[in-house]
Amino acid sequence: MLTTETLLGLGGLLLAIATTVAWFWRANQAAIPDNRLVFLLSWACAALLGEASLVGPGANWLGYIFGGLAMLGGLFMLVLYMLGGQKVGSPIMVGDKVPVFAAPDDQGQ
Repeated sequence: MLTTETLLGLGGLLLAIATTVAWFWRANQAAIPDNRLVFLLSWACAALLGEASLVGPGANWLGYIFGGLAMLGGLFMLVLYMLGGQKVGSPIMVGDKVPVFAAPDDQGQ
């Protein structure tokens, strides 16, 4: 039951979960690093491990579940990152003047 492919799928799933939890924990702390390559590579590796668990000669239903979830999680987070609009151009630093902006208040004015 626990073939190499099943373990690859499980490893990919655990990697995708751990990376996603770390991402959201750091986002909650407002501490996502400027260089996000480690997160992106981890999600890509999780998806590749999931794919490897699906195509190996010892693949079984448990490996398909783990591998499918690993691929889904890794690719989903990669796509979300690529589509995200949080690209930092020139952030406001401490001591900078607040930029001029306008927005409606709760009364619509």
